[in-house]
Amino acid sequence: MKTRSLRRRLGLLGSAAALTGGLVFAGFQVSRVAANAPADKVTVAGSTMDVVDAGSTVTVLSATLKTSTPEDLVLQLTSECSIVTQVFTSGTASATAAGEVDMQVFVDKNAVPIVSVPGQNAQKPPSSLDDGRVVFCDRVNTQNFVDGDSTSVTAADMLTEYQRTKQADGFNWAAFNVGQGLHTISVKATFCTYASASLTQPPQCTTGSTTAASCSTPGNTTTCADAVIGNRTLIVDPTSLAQNQTG
Repeated sequence: MKTRSLRRRLGLLGSAAALTGGLVFAGFQVSRVAANAPADKVTVAGSTMDVVDAGSTVTVLSATLKTSTPEDLVLQLTSECSIVTQVFTSGTASATAAGEVDMQVFVDKNAVPIVSVPGQNAQKPPSSLDDGRVVFCDRVNTQNFVDGDSTSVTAADMLTEYQRTKQADGFNWAAFNVGQGLHTISVKATFCTYASASLTQPPQCTTGSTTAASCSTPGNTTTCADAVIGNRTLIVDPTSLAQNQTG
């Protein structure tokens, strides 16, 4: 099967008529392909909606793709990612705030591993140790303050440090031997925030973890953290990275 050129097809983005029914771009979270749509076309999903969460995993992009034969997929994810932390101490004290966002791509509800094996069916990840999770942003902010001249609690010095950063990151996955038909491609983000002076930082980012308070008022007397994702796109390119097999 002839290998398709991602660069060539992306160059046609400015001409919607050239790819009518084949190229899908969603301004929100979900794009879908009709059952009678042309197969084996580049699919693009995008969103400008900010997502703020903590201690949970959320689907942040979703699209459908139609293949006429078993295909290999190149999945390219880019996203803005922001961590907000604030630490507050009063007198001699320490405080820690941390945040992390992990991203995963799924094909038909199965995570695409980071290390894919040519010939391995994409619906059967080769190892449970590789769930395809990639850290898109994280920060641990610790403050230790020694108040050497305070004589009472009411006279203690107070210190608040607020940090908010944003960056854009990307990662590519490869899913081999995706079967013929309609497929659902989704992106899930796991948001974790912490306010802990643990010596092992950052803690393992897992759902249901104890979360820090949200930083709703910058500069106040709280220790808090937020993890946020912003503008994001997913490009799914059916191609032939290796000879297709039946898995």
